[in-house]
Amino acid sequence: MIQLIGEAKQAFYEDKLTVAHAFEIARLQANDQRRALQECFPQYRNAAAILKDKKAEATTVRELRAWIEREIHLDLTNAPFDPQDENASAKGGSVRPMPEANRQQSTSLSRSPAEIHLHRPRVLTEPRSKHSYKFR
Repeated sequence: MIQLIGEAKQAFYEDKLTVAHAFEIARLQANDQRRALQECFPQYRNAAAILKDKKAEATTVRELRAWIEREIHLDLTNAPFDPQDENASAKGGSVRPMPEANRQQSTSLSRSPAEIHLHRPRVLTEPRSKHSYKFR
């Protein structure tokens, strides 16, 4: 709870947020915490309005988690590449298609289960003689 911004701490202490809400919000950066707090109470304009209303109820934790996943974790505005570029990589360069020779080699390495022959381990049964044993 130490990482919570002031408004979120106050909302938690005034029982506007549950422990689960507070944990989810505390994991975020300060700007994102403000956005998440606002998302918990979409009908209010700001934190002061949330704290002023005695009957303010937060959205469910499930809805908050979904919002965090959608709006914060998948936010590509600060990505080091152009999210619209199909050939972009995280390093900023373009991704080249695999050469034909490598493509054929990689497909030949993958075999179907029917092609893989699994051998049963040989099981020691009874001795044939003093120095040899019979295997099945």
